[in-house]
Amino acid sequence: MSKAAKEIVSGDARSYKQFRGEGWKVDNYVDCSEFVYEVFIKAHGINVGTYTEDIFTFFKSNEKFKSELSEASIGDIIFWVNPNKKDRNVTHVGVISDIKDGIAVIQHASSSKNKLTSFNLNLSGNGGLGNLDFVGLGEKIIDHIDENYKESIAFHKDMILRIDKISEEYSGKDNPFTEIRQFHKNAIEDLQKEYDNYKKHGVTNDAKTD
Repeated sequence: MSKAAKEIVSGDARSYKQFRGEGWKVDNYVDCSEFVYEVFIKAHGINVGTYTEDIFTFFKSNEKFKSELSEASIGDIIFWVNPNKKDRNVTHVGVISDIKDGIAVIQHASSSKNKLTSFNLNLSGNGGLGNLDFVGLGEKIIDHIDENYKESIAFHKDMILRIDKISEEYSGKDNPFTEIRQFHKNAIEDLQKEYDNYKKHGVTNDAKTD
């Protein structure tokens, strides 16, 4: 995540323009949520949406949201809100690309500077950005995916152990659980291949990029 964010910011000369609906597809401009969308596509092949509220909902619904700035990690997504916009949960989003000595480097699309850029944020402060209030953090997605793969593989391994235990009474007989055991074995192999591919390329087999 952090590498993808820095690469996009360093090599992109688009101007800032706030979008609504399908406006983000205009090539010469970028806003904060489109930038984060592009970071996710580049790093993980995952479509989290092109609207700040959609990205916020993605982390909230997956229970990967942190409300304390002190819990920030490299690769986290950081959210802010304009307190004057009472109908919004979040209004701005960026990516934490580095942390050193309590200072986080945030990559984002800046309306005030009219471009993709970065700034330093003191993690011991209140997390505010100009007139925007800190809302929370989206936990870096690699932890989320890593955890899901490991949980899935562990489930199938546990099922094989259960099947082997039940199958002891069928020693020397036709085992009715042979096919289901093979199913779980194949699932482990497929998941392991996907996981290895993810670690190497940063893309899951079910990634959605449309």
